[in-house]
Amino acid sequence: MKRFIAVIGLLFMLTIPSCKKSDSANGGGGSNSSSKSITSFVFKAADNPGLTSDISGTIGADTILVSVPNGVSLISLKPTIVHTGASISPGSGIAQDFSVIVGYTVAAADNTTKIYKVNVRSSVGGTVYIGSNDGKLYALDADNGSLKWSFATGGAINTASPTYYNGNVFICSADRYLYALDAATGVLKWKFLTAGDISDVTPTLYNGNLYFGISPAGGSLYSLNAQTGSVNWQRSYSSNPANLTIYNGMAYAAQFGGLSSFDITNGSGGLFFYNWICGPGNPLVVNGVVYLGTEASVTRANNAITGASIWIYSGGLTDNCQYSGPTVKNGIIYNGGALTGKFYAMDSATGIMRWSYQGSGLFSSPMVANNTVYSGNSDSYFYAFDANSGTVKWRFGDPGIRSVGTNNGTVAGNMVYFGSYNKNVYCLNAVTGTVNWQFTTGGTVYGGPCIVTNNQVVYHPGLSGEQQ
Repeated sequence: MKRFIAVIGLLFMLTIPSCKKSDSANGGGGSNSSSKSITSFVFKAADNPGLTSDISGTIGADTILVSVPNGVSLISLKPTIVHTGASISPGSGIAQDFSVIVGYTVAAADNTTKIYKVNVRSSVGGTVYIGSNDGKLYALDADNGSLKWSFATGGAINTASPTYYNGNVFICSADRYLYALDAATGVLKWKFLTAGDISDVTPTLYNGNLYFGISPAGGSLYSLNAQTGSVNWQRSYSSNPANLTIYNGMAYAAQFGGLSSFDITNGSGGLFFYNWICGPGNPLVVNGVVYLGTEASVTRANNAITGASIWIYSGGLTDNCQYSGPTVKNGIIYNGGALTGKFYAMDSATGIMRWSYQGSGLFSSPMVANNTVYSGNSDSYFYAFDANSGTVKWRFGDPGIRSVGTNNGTVAGNMVYFGSYNKNVYCLNAVTGTVNWQFTTGGTVYGGPCIVTNNQVVYHPGLSGEQQ
């Protein structure tokens, strides 16, 4: 009898650890456990072609942020997920389109749930250079917006955008100087004194030289050696352009007196195309054709070599496109209007209107990437249009932005960068329009950013999306 009781006792003791182990697997609360957390989120190289190493996400309270190398497709990535709780949907190992934010629902044993939003973005792995009305040029980490360095010029930086070349970044200021800074440290390399305020001037880089103009009383056109700042040549004109587009040895420039070209070897005059009022946006020159909007037409096309008119839009809309420069993609010219607040898409060969969008103010120079057209408007929104139909994919606004109409953006990877009147520099997911980060400067940010990746890929905004 005593032996029987001892056996029963031993069996009872052996069952106790087994029960505790089962409870622990359910999160420590048995069948009523409320545990429901993602503890690991990894894109494994073995499961995802294009990755050379495993990439783990940063897990927050209800968000997961993952940065993948620039150029890796986000359309079909397969995550490996570890979680507590009873289940997760979508499941681990199932490929998803991470070009948009993906929600994962974790269910606990007690049937309560928690949703994690997974944001996957391309790691540009470089630097954003952008000027501010506070007179400073800022160098920001492209992935997180942290400040690397800043340099104070002697005057405001307005719509001027930075230009990069061979380890140097260039910026123009209201103090009449063009500055050359070490791109890594912000240390001054050289500066060049011009004849007037150049805070709205973006120098154009070509074959190791910088070209730009100013328009005080009697304008000047300059060519400088980008490495040394020495003057190659200087020309004076009565109405000189600020921003140039270079094609086939000629610089094409929009002026308030019309569209002109100049020989870049010595600055001598070339063609004078027409005398309608043109604005500060760069002309677009592609395949021997120069495109530009004027006060009299939405956009017009001329032979860049002879000056002959190819077409002038005459479809019934009259607009003033003098505040933006056009861009082209897949045979479609995109341009933002000023007089009517419209945004336009036109056939580049014929000038026939493909589609238009009615905004409420000035549109900035457009840029095209991933079948999407991006442009800011002075209605305080930054827009993303479907390039083929004109449908608004998303728009981003901020109550503090009085106008983004003159703020040109830049796309790098799956991120779009731009400044605003509320002193902020924004980095948005280019697909969804959600904010990745923002950085606050000491003044209004009018000009577009220049992005340089760690492997020296350069994205220039200029004043025309064509320069992307």
